[in-house]
Amino acid sequence: MHLQCLHLTGFYKLILIFCVIALTACQNEKKQEDPPEDYNLKIEFKTSNLQLDSIMLKSANRKKQMTAVYKNNAALFLVEDSINDLYDLKLYTHKKIINKKIWLKGQNIHIKGKLAPQISIDTVINSPLYYTIQENSKILRRLYEEDEKNPEIDAYLLTKIKELLASPISFAMADTYMYRNQNNLKKLQDLKVILDQQSQNLKTHSLSVHANLNNTIAQLKD
Repeated sequence: MHLQCLHLTGFYKLILIFCVIALTACQNEKKQEDPPEDYNLKIEFKTSNLQLDSIMLKSANRKKQMTAVYKNNAALFLVEDSINDLYDLKLYTHKKIINKKIWLKGQNIHIKGKLAPQISIDTVINSPLYYTIQENSKILRRLYEEDEKNPEIDAYLLTKIKELLASPISFAMADTYMYRNQNNLKKLQDLKVILDQQSQNLKTHSLSVHANLNNTIAQLKD
């Protein structure tokens, strides 16, 4: 799987990574013709004049995608791995396909929103990460508006990376921190100390910045 990210400056780069990470892969589809009796992710959308037929779900770190029929005003998924990733949603209507990307982490998650005609998320139950990201974005926006070179931005990013170390969202924040400090060996080493504490599974995640960070540090040492 290849991840393509545009190198934008500052806050807008981070928002792009949060919301519009481009995922390209050869995907194997697993269809759920009937809603599973046991499920751990439920998605509901209130629709206006659009008929919602099915929803495709795919995590950033997996090639396999799942497609569930939209039945009884909901799409139900039994996600085999733990829910802790950036998820790509494709909503298939009778008129068009609508895309949405969302960070989730938790168990028995319930997403409620509207489709009129674009997607808006109203409530995400059992995934505090979703709301944490919304709050982080507001704080970063304020800091960048005050001064893009504000040293508080780096301090804030490091603090949040520590707090979110068990989620791949930490890579989105780390990538922005690295871009801001791409020529500062000391600051990059500070980031490495934090990220080195991650589990091996996360270090090999498709969104991981470990290889890039290690290469950059090595180049600055030469």
